Amino acid sequence: MTMGPAGATRAAVYGLGMALRAPGLLAAIVLVTIISAVPFALAIEGPVMDSLAIQPPVSSLSASEVDPEWWQEFRRHAGGLAATFTPAILGFAAPLESVSAVLDGTRRPWALAAPIVVSAIAWALLWGGILHRFSTGRTSLREFSAAAARHFVPMLTITLIAAAAGLVLYLTIHPLLLDVVYGAVSPRMSSERNAFFVRVALYLAFGGMLMTVNAVFSFARVYVVGGDRRVLGAVARGWAFVRGNLWTVTSLYVIFLVIFAAAMIGYGTAEAMGGARVGGWRAVVIGQAFVVFRLGLRLAFSAAQVRLAGTAAPQ
Repeated sequence: MTMGPAGATRAAVYGLGMALRAPGLLAAIVLVTIISAVPFALAIEGPVMDSLAIQPPVSSLSASEVDPEWWQEFRRHAGGLAATFTPAILGFAAPLESVSAVLDGTRRPWALAAPIVVSAIAWALLWGGILHRFSTGRTSLREFSAAAARHFVPMLTITLIAAAAGLVLYLTIHPLLLDVVYGAVSPRMSSERNAFFVRVALYLAFGGMLMTVNAVFSFARVYVVGGDRRVLGAVARGWAFVRGNLWTVTSLYVIFLVIFAAAMIGYGTAEAMGGARVGGWRAVVIGQAFVVFRLGLRLAFSAAQVRLAGTAAPQ
């Protein structure tokens, strides 16, 4: 039977509680994230250090600010992964740029292909252990490792299928809505405000499709860990679950999106009000704390999905 917002709320509370009771799991995921990023950080370090040797970036006005002239000069000559070292990676601009890229379908530089692939492989290895931990409540490192290894191939397969489905959406539905439909409707709007609301509505429509695809494959992962050895069978069960419990699943996504949006607003407000006082090492600490929060929220969301899959039946 379907449960609606009440069931989604109970699942969200359960997921948040499970994440709070698993600090070791969060620490392990943070460690894996850092290890995955180290090779690419080292690849960028060389060009940056070479540039710093020629022209120090510290402004004469402030010892905590980066000289914009140096950064512009560095970006002018940077290539490959080093070209992604832009102001958008600093502070609140980083998560804001990520959200904007998802909504607008911004093409990412080819240099980011390797980090994205490594991240996908790392998460495919982690998902089996994470979902097993939330499904059984067992905290043994040995069981976590065994489950992660056992489910690695199915999780990686689901990740690849999900990436292909998302790519199809961005190549077909996204340009249809945001280019064709918006291009036809916006000139007829009486004001820029109305045109803005139309674009927001189209963002929401496309976001709903992304949410549906994400939900199908997320629940497919849950079913794989639950014992469904056939990837396509698990995907079919995920689709049946989402279709039969669409209102509940949507409510769960909205709850976690509200939590994430509140954190984003708090992050941006603190940075805007703090000004130069949140620069330097303070900005780094706050930024990394936000990354840890995002990882913790992802764990909580996964635990909530496990709970929801165990208490609601697909129609």
